[in-house]
Amino acid sequence: MEQAWSMLAEGVRRGWPAGPHWLVATGLEELARHLGYTPDAVRLHAATATWRAKMGVRLPAYRRVSYEAAIDAARQALGTDPFAAAWTEGAGWPPEQAVVAAVASYDLALEQPMSRSL
Repeated sequence: MEQAWSMLAEGVRRGWPAGPHWLVATGLEELARHLGYTPDAVRLHAATATWRAKMGVRLPAYRRVSYEAAIDAARQALGTDPFAAAWTEGAGWPPEQAVVAAVASYDLALEQPMSRSL
């Protein structure tokens, strides 16, 4: 399974310059979900939500329920204020910063496995 996540991180890194950017955004959302209920994951979700809004590309309906569940669980795990701080920071990230952060966070997660409830 870790090989699949590694390939997704590599796909996001390589896909960023060329696109399609809606697919890179989807990859970022999945990497954020894999990181669990952490500030890094919240920042990535916020950056991706902002990027999707700027592109005019909505989250597909079939992904909305699991996305909202992950966001709600992160808010509960972190607490309202830390969640809001991470969201605000991530919402200000340009897409390239989100890509770099996602790949770096994923690499760190591989080095130091964390407990994730997904």
